[in-house]
Amino acid sequence: MKVCMLTTSFPRWPGDLSGNFIESLCTCLAKRGVGIEVVAPGHREAQGYETRPGISISRFKYAIPARLQVVAYDGGIPYKLRTSNLARLELVQFMISMLRAALAVASRCDIVHAHWIPTGVVASLVSRRLDIPMVLTVHGSDGKLLEGGAVKRIGSRFSLTSADRIITVSDALKAHVLEFEPKVDTVVRTIHNGVELSDFPFVRKASNARRLLWVGRMTEEKGVDYLIHAMKKVVSAYPDASLRLVGDGPLRSDLEALTNELDLRERVEFAGESPHSELSEMYAWCDLVVMPSLSEGLPTVLPEAMATGRPVVASRVGGIPELLKHGETGYLVSPERVDELAGSIIELLGKPDLMEKMGAASHELVESTHSWGAIASDTHSVYLSLGKER
Repeated sequence: MKVCMLTTSFPRWPGDLSGNFIESLCTCLAKRGVGIEVVAPGHREAQGYETRPGISISRFKYAIPARLQVVAYDGGIPYKLRTSNLARLELVQFMISMLRAALAVASRCDIVHAHWIPTGVVASLVSRRLDIPMVLTVHGSDGKLLEGGAVKRIGSRFSLTSADRIITVSDALKAHVLEFEPKVDTVVRTIHNGVELSDFPFVRKASNARRLLWVGRMTEEKGVDYLIHAMKKVVSAYPDASLRLVGDGPLRSDLEALTNELDLRERVEFAGESPHSELSEMYAWCDLVVMPSLSEGLPTVLPEAMATGRPVVASRVGGIPELLKHGETGYLVSPERVDELAGSIIELLGKPDLMEKMGAASHELVESTHSWGAIASDTHSVYLSLGKER
């Protein structure tokens, strides 16, 4: 079995965090004997074609010279289309180039598997042209498309109804999809994002240094500004508390300015992006991981932190409550509530024994249900079910 994995985000080089969860899925599928051919956007610093263990990667060009390719990566496509006139001008050529590349690669595959609803529009055309089944994975950011204007809704409906199988990364997202398009109820199922346990080994925390960690892209939906405001209250309770922000994004300069405004320069560190291979050290460094998101599917940061044995304080949004058990593996809080977020952080920092207990419970839960091996097995079963129908 060979699968054309069509995505708008995939690691451009070893250690790159862009779409790294898709690479993890591909790697584990390859270990199960599935041939994986990835089609992803080109980038000025990425090779046009390369191979990694069990995976071949074809990156399509949509502008010449390569430095003018600005639609994808570095903040994400939605952000680029909002802020870059060049990205908007390139969008049509981007979609045409993706379609051409996908047709070429998928012609030697048995299935086309698209990630994100807009990519599913291209995969739908490929599926019909080549008469091969289509799988669509809906991630958390897709939910906004279902609430958009007429063009977005029409495209989303076409993508969803064209798919032979739909995977959502959380039950909450599945419910959202079915509310939007009830006709797909027989083909949709939830398969959560996973974690490679060998990359994130359990580390027992022996001290209480009151170190907080956030990991992700600095975009509006991640709610980092609420965390920085909450940090002002945390430092008032624990002057030695510190926060490390790992990642980059379009809001970084604004967040740095907010940190300066609140006089938190000595307590908040902007660490920038970290290679995937070094993230386990980041989790091991901290006492508590914080995720103040405004919207999510099921972010990979959550199972990674839990696998390492770290309790998590996170917003009660998307699929987060499906994995994070309030009072057992961390605390759930309302999004956009600075006082509630700060209060939960302060409470846990004052209870190191409880944090250690939560960390152990987190690791045990993720180990049993959310390894990438298990996620790949479930995804493989979706592929096999398509073969039985044809």
